[in-house]
Parts: sequence; C-alpha cells; structure tokens
Amino acid sequence: MDENGLFWKRMPSRTYLMKDGAKGPGCQAQKDRITLMYGNADGHMLKPGLICLEFKVLLIMNNAGGHPTDLSHDGVQIEFLPANTTSLMQPMDQGMIRAFKALYTCNALQHLVNAMDAMEDFTLKEYWKTFTIASCLSIIQSALQDMKKETLNACCKKLWPEAVHDYKGFSPEEIHNGAVNKAVKLAKLLGGEGFTDCTEGVNAPIDAHSDPLTDDE
Repeated sequence: MDENGLFWKRMPSRTYLMKDGAKGPGCQAQKDRITLMYGNADGHMLKPGLICLEFKVLLIMNNAGGHPTDLSHDGVQIEFLPANTTSLMQPMDQGMIRAFKALYTCNALQHLVNAMDAMEDFTLKEYWKTFTIASCLSIIQSALQDMKKETLNACCKKLWPEAVHDYKGFSPEEIHNGAVNKAVKLAKLLGGEGFTDCTEGVNAPIDAHSDPLTDDE
C-alpha cells in the first residue's frame, strides 16, 4: 500500500476560484491537504485513514526514509521494496494514484454542477466557502466507488505479473482518461472563466496533488 497527499480544495488553475484564492493571505484554500491510503493486489480498496489487515498477509512497503524498519505484527509478513524503485514498479505509482485523483477531480466538479442545479441563487464563490472537509470525504467516497478492483489489480503488473488479470477497459490509464474527459464536459456545463476552456488545464489539479510542500507552506 502507499499513502499520498490530496489537496482537496484545488480547482483548475485558470478558474477565478483559484486566482481569487491566490490573492488571499497564505493561499490557504489551495493548500488544505489530507493523506489517503490505497489498496492491494487483489483489488480490495482500503478505507481512507483506516488500515484493515486480515491475518496471514504479505505487506509490501516502499523504502522511504520515514518508514520504520522494525515493524512486526502477528500474521503479517512485511517486506520492503529495494531503494529507488518506486517509479519503476511500486504498484500504487503505476497509475492507481493518478487515476484516483482524476476521479476525485471529476466527482468534485459533478458535486459543483449538482449544487448549481439545486440552488436558485447559486454563486461559485459562496459555494466554495461552504465546501468543507465533510464535502471532501463525500467526494472521496464517490471516487472510491468509481475505482474498480480490476484497476487496482492491474497496477501490480510490473511487481507481480502472475497476480494480474488483463481486464480490458479497466487499466489505470483508461480510468484516468475517462475521468478527465468527463471532467472537461462538466467544466463546460459550469461555464465562466477558467471552466469553459479547461480542456488542458483539468490535469493541473490532478498533477498538483503530488507537488511537495515547501517549508513555508
């Protein structure tokens, strides 16, 4: 498994929500961040923030400097991947995290479109003020429901090819591309500055989730 930061209040960078937020003290709305964990080789998605390990399991971890090496638990065998191999074969880095974040962005835009349809005096700025961590958790749940177990399984192809079934239509790339295409259509429904022309910019909040925080941030 792997953990990863999610900047849960990011929107495409050219939208006025992001531009306006950048003017505020500390740009806090753009940097609010939570940490998620992702699932395993048989396609079981771990609940965010909750590690549930059945006994007699093999836990494969990356060789990050912050991970303790003296971990032990009854029924759990822990093995560390070789150093400097994360981008080459670590399952969660083989498209799973990027696919999930595309689904999160897509579901966040769908949530926004639904609010626009439901509210008579809808404004983006007022909506954004009410977008809380509770909203974020709801959207995470929707994104997880859209993530198929076949996609999780496919991410282990380089590390454990014998365990992977070659399902068509469920690869991380296909899930990611489908979510991005839907996100672009939703953005056009919203209209306005930064949304109508976000064909290229929709990947910005997806990629930005992986940006390291600076000391000042």
